[in-house]
This record gives sequence, structure tokens and C-alpha cells, in this order.
Amino acid sequence: MKQSMVFRKSPRSMIKTSALRFSFWLLLMAAFCASCQHSSVDAPDVVAPEPGSGVANENPNPVVGGVLKKNNIVVWIEGNANFERLNSPEKMDAVLAKVKAMGATGIIAEVKGLTGMVQYNSSIAAHLKEVNGKTQPESMDYLAEMIKSARKNNLYIYAAMSVMGEGADGRGLAYQNAEFMNMQAQVVQVNNSDGTDVAVKKMSEMPDATDVVFMNPIYPKVYDYELSLLKEVVQNYDVDGLILDYCRYYDISADFSSYSLQQFKAWAGLAVTPNPSDIVKAWNRDTSAGNIATGVKEEGPYAKKWYEWRASNIKNIVQKLRTDLKALKPNLVFGTYSGAWYDSYYGVGVNWASSNYDASLNFDWATPTYKNTGYAELLDQFYTGNYTSTINGPGWWTVNGQLSGTDAILKSSSGLLASRYYGSVDLGNIKWTDKANMTTAISTILNHTGGIMLFDLVHIDGQQYNQFGVQLYGDIKSAIDAYKNH
Repeated sequence: MKQSMVFRKSPRSMIKTSALRFSFWLLLMAAFCASCQHSSVDAPDVVAPEPGSGVANENPNPVVGGVLKKNNIVVWIEGNANFERLNSPEKMDAVLAKVKAMGATGIIAEVKGLTGMVQYNSSIAAHLKEVNGKTQPESMDYLAEMIKSARKNNLYIYAAMSVMGEGADGRGLAYQNAEFMNMQAQVVQVNNSDGTDVAVKKMSEMPDATDVVFMNPIYPKVYDYELSLLKEVVQNYDVDGLILDYCRYYDISADFSSYSLQQFKAWAGLAVTPNPSDIVKAWNRDTSAGNIATGVKEEGPYAKKWYEWRASNIKNIVQKLRTDLKALKPNLVFGTYSGAWYDSYYGVGVNWASSNYDASLNFDWATPTYKNTGYAELLDQFYTGNYTSTINGPGWWTVNGQLSGTDAILKSSSGLLASRYYGSVDLGNIKWTDKANMTTAISTILNHTGGIMLFDLVHIDGQQYNQFGVQLYGDIKSAIDAYKNH
């Protein structure tokens, strides 16, 4: 969602990672739209798509299909931002009772954030027990208590985990473990105004630019470690689903390590290992944030194959995770979250399209074989971030433009949606015209997709964390009731 591809610190420390998530996407989108020389085609020129049926093709697993049919309004609960709000079973019960009364059918509890620390009883990862001086009891199993409270309030519960984030603000394995420090993503720093003088640095060496550290996703040990954490949750906790978050590259500037260049050489069948300039000749940069590369100014001869290779890496990871996790729990709802702006999302190495969708027909950054990296068919559920207050109009930065574009990209050759997808609204980080603008976004998404994700609980329950200065339960309930009664 961006003007530069870096994470920004939120002045509101209690919702830092919530705002960080949004600011990253906002800056990402602006960087590609404003600074890339190569052009792209907008979403289909549809101002207001016809309402959808609210369902996609049936899931072959009847248990999974049953959950999807009943759970269509979910609230994302970011662990760091809601840390004090939910630091006891009693607080959980009180908050989730309000979430249920609002009309939600389920929650997504984030239990591994960008620090890589977890909020469940792990024998592998460090536990998150303190945020900004606030604590949770050492004996409290956050996820176990959330499951109990969700069941008590008749809510489905999914666990969300940041897959490639392993460090933030000096905390996490990327800062504290020598092996992980060496497997972190390496990003491009631009040292001159024409974008040709670059250096490749580890993310932890650019704290002013990023504040977070992602792993290089192609290391086998990274996959094995992340899988071990996901397995802990699936095996030990009665969650209905698992949502992969940040299962991607950091951004277009990552990863340019020698390891990645060597792996790309082998994949592309090149005679010699390419230099970064063989992929991108010139970069745009953000001078306010460590001169980090923010977008491609001029492509090199291998750029398009590089984009395809990165997307193939992420698809392979998603495919393996699905196989490995479904082997443990076949009835698990397996899903991912991604931004809705498909035209620039290749920058993080993710192709969330159907494998039948040929992006090269519409976007000049895609090769004819880029479609082989589409992973929509691997998902039981897919969440798009529709993070804009503009409702109508074509293109990738209006709600209806995103919905119509997503329809086209997720449809397979048979004309059915490749996966059941939900839209999402960010309730507290974008500027709404008024409450009606916000509730219109909610109803528009509900009327067109399989359901909606409301981001985030902190903005609903914390009146100081939304622009209206009130709790938003009642306003959201009105929008949900209007949808149900229309």
C-alpha cells in the first residue's frame, strides 16, 4: 500500500505494527505507480461490479466448506497492538462478547508477529510477554485462552502467523542468532541520484530504513524453521484455520544476496552469475530512509525472469506448507492475506492469481510463463486488503476497481473463482470522509465477495485509535445488519 518501500514507525506506540502494516502497503503502491518506468494496465474499467453470489466454487473438503459458509465476517486481532487489551481470560471474554454482538462470525488471532516472537506455548520460539512495559502472565497461554473465549462466544478462530518476519526494533532471531542473521534478506541501497550506484546490505544494517527484518525465503533452513512453528500451532491447538501473513519477499529491493543470485542463475540456466545491474540497471530511492531502493527506474535484461523466479519461490513455499500442514490436519482452513493491488504486487514476489490467468496479456512486467507461479488454487481462503476510502471508479485504488480486478484475476478457465476470497477494510489507518464512507466500504465488500475481514480490533475497541474517537462496534453492526437484511 506506498511513497517509499520502507516500514514507518507509528507515533502511536500501542498500535505500532498495525500502522506499520498499512504504511508499508500504502508506500509500496505509490512507489510502483509513481516511479516505475514500465507501464501496467489497470483493473478492468468497471465502476461498480455486479454483486457477487457471496460464494466461490465449493471446497472439496466438506468440513472446510462448511466453515467457509458459516464464517464470513472476521476480525483480525494483531497481537502487539492488542497486547494489554487481551492480557487475561476475563478481558478476552468481555471483548469477544462485543465482537460477537457486533455480528462477527470469527476472529483471526495473530500469534506470530514481525519480531518472530510468538503468543502460544512454543518449545521453539521466544514468547512475547512484554510490549511497551505492559506484561502478560508468564503462565498464560494466550492462544489457548483465545480459543476458549472464541468457543464460549460461538466464534470461529483462525491463527495468523507472520511467516518471513524474524526481527523488529532489535528483537528477534535476525538480531540475536548468528545463523538467522546470515539468512536475513539483503536489500539494495542507492547511493546516487541517478540510481546506478548501489550497495547490497542486510536489513538489520539499515534500521533507519526498515525497522524490521525479513528472512530470505529461499533458504531451506528458513522453511524448516517456519514450518516447525506452524506445525506447533496446528498440532497443539484446536484452531479452525491458519492464515499466512507476510509469506513473501520484503519488497522489490530484496533479496540481492550472492546466494539468491546464484540460485537464480541455476533456475534461469544462465552461463554466469548475474550482477544486480543485470536485473535492475537503475533504481529510485528514498533519501529520507537510508537511501533504500523504492522502485525500478530502469530494468536490466533479466528483470522479468527475476520477477517470475521470485514468484515461483513463494508459490513453492505455499504449496509445501499446504501439503505439510494438511497432512497433519486435513480439515484445516488454509489461507493467506495479500494486498489487493495486483498490478504492483509482483514487487513482493507474490502471484495470488489463478494459475490460468496470464498476466503477460495485461502487464508488461510479466513473462508468458509468469502464470505458472499463480497459487490461488492452493488456498481454501484468500484475503485481499482493500485499503482505500475511495469506493467507485476503475483501477487498483478504488474498492470496486479492486473487486472487479480481483474477480478477473482469480477466475479460472472454467469461469469459477479459483478460491473463496474475502475483502478487507482497514478501519483505523486510512482517512475516511465520514462514518458513512467507512460503512459503505464494508457493505460493498460484503455484497460482492465471500465475506470480509475487519482490520483491526484495536481500531474497533480502542476509540483513541480511529479518527472518530469512539468505539466502532455499533457502526459496524449497522453495516452488517443492513447487509443481512438487504
